[in-house]
Amino acid sequence: MLFRRSYKRYRQIFDVLVKYGFEDVAGALNVKQASYLRKRFEKPEYVRLAKLPAQVRARMILEELGPTFIKFGQILSTRPDLIPMEYAEELKKLQDCVPKRAYSTIRDVIEEETGKEIHAVFPYFEEDPIASASIGQVHIAKLKNGKKVVVKVQKPNVEKIIEYDISILYDVANLIEGYMPEARQFGPKLLVSEFAKTIRREQNYRREARNATRFRQNFRGVDILYVPEVEWKYNSRKVLVLEYIEGKRFNDFLDSKPTVASKKMIAKRINNIYMKMILEDGFFHADPHPGNIIIRKDNVVSLVDFGMVGYIDHELRSQIVNLLYALAREDTEKTIASFIDIGVLSDDTNIRYFRSDFHEVLHEYYNTELKEVHVSEMFHDILEVVRTHKVRLPHNFLYLLKVIGEIESLCQKLDPEFNLTKNMGPFLRKLLKEQADPKYLVKNIHEGLMSFNDFIWKTPKRFNNIFDKLEHGKLKLEFEHKGLEQTNRHLENASNKITFSVIIAAIIMGSSLLIHGDGVIMSFIGIMGYLLAAFLGFWLAITIVKSGKL
Repeated sequence: MLFRRSYKRYRQIFDVLVKYGFEDVAGALNVKQASYLRKRFEKPEYVRLAKLPAQVRARMILEELGPTFIKFGQILSTRPDLIPMEYAEELKKLQDCVPKRAYSTIRDVIEEETGKEIHAVFPYFEEDPIASASIGQVHIAKLKNGKKVVVKVQKPNVEKIIEYDISILYDVANLIEGYMPEARQFGPKLLVSEFAKTIRREQNYRREARNATRFRQNFRGVDILYVPEVEWKYNSRKVLVLEYIEGKRFNDFLDSKPTVASKKMIAKRINNIYMKMILEDGFFHADPHPGNIIIRKDNVVSLVDFGMVGYIDHELRSQIVNLLYALAREDTEKTIASFIDIGVLSDDTNIRYFRSDFHEVLHEYYNTELKEVHVSEMFHDILEVVRTHKVRLPHNFLYLLKVIGEIESLCQKLDPEFNLTKNMGPFLRKLLKEQADPKYLVKNIHEGLMSFNDFIWKTPKRFNNIFDKLEHGKLKLEFEHKGLEQTNRHLENASNKITFSVIIAAIIMGSSLLIHGDGVIMSFIGIMGYLLAAFLGFWLAITIVKSGKL
């Protein structure tokens, strides 16, 4: 039963829900004492809290429940396709800042991880941390060679606390799905699963060190971004040691009253850094808030905190390029098609109404001057349509939209005239040019052939697995259908034609590769392949026409 694990913790959660005026949620979760609990919080202060907007109260609940719930709220803020936009915006205000742990406990972690006394590793170590978050805290130190570093140390027992709270979140998600059917469309258990995966990754500091190293390699020879060097010798799962970066945090840089020229330069550099990460590398820093951006004396940008990153695979990057290009050309149909390609339509999605609402939003922006278009606002309105029509978007794409919005905001603080749409243009044109290159097309054909080859070789094995399950009674199919024999004949004819078409396509792709190969013989074989494909295609067309099923 739910309360067996820890009555005290669960009671605290429901008390907090009722305190902030969510007794209806507590009641829906089958808490019989909900009305009784409400009476405990009828003090003027609690009555005042209950009058605040619901999204504000939701944020305050997560803050009061502690670090794990704050992290969960931060993840929720990146899912405006699932939760109302006003909630997503409010949850972005959650600050991952918690009380620091005593120096003695941090020292014990370092000594346990390194196997040495702390001063044998760090002759100088500042006991007071410069930052404290839910998982770890950061201290300034010096190595034996005198190099200044930052040491990120995981707090003691944090893994156990997080795992315990994750189990509570799963229980609550199960209750929500059981007692609040209308909430099932948001996938509470799936959200908790995504959160658990993210926070478990952040607990491994070796992974963060690998992220920093990869960024450093990606920007080698590029002078607009400096990534701190990782001191691998001293790193472990719970301790991360990075080069200390001299400079000013983003907000401190603004407060220092830099010249207009410097601010414009920094805005352009931040834009170029993230466009390269997103559109060229497919690997980006996913937490670009002002505290994680340092401006050095030479106006070079530096990033810190590499625990949260985003990945974009080759296919998604191509889809994003097509989407942004369609937006830039004000091509509504291709923009909608791109969003449908990227997302997953629910069974309840009405394509006609979805397209109609999407048209309305896009035309509102297409009739606006380019300099007046704010990308973050446009995506905000688009995501409202996406959520309304229950279109699910991949979390890495939503991370990307979140980052784009934050980058636009930062750049406009530096340069009020900054326009993200205009500044991403050169990167889009470069990628579109690459996609039109014959080598790119040949590469795609080759990848398609490899996938087809993989499908051909694995299909018999998959069928064998199905037949084995049928033979042993592990897979049962029960259905009733009249006229099944005739349906089978139609299916066989259709599948034969599809198979034949795939073979023709494979011959065409193979011939394309041969024509681009070296030597006259290879080119000749390629041409013969084209002729064979043409003959087979002509024969297939005649067969279809004769069947009368065109």
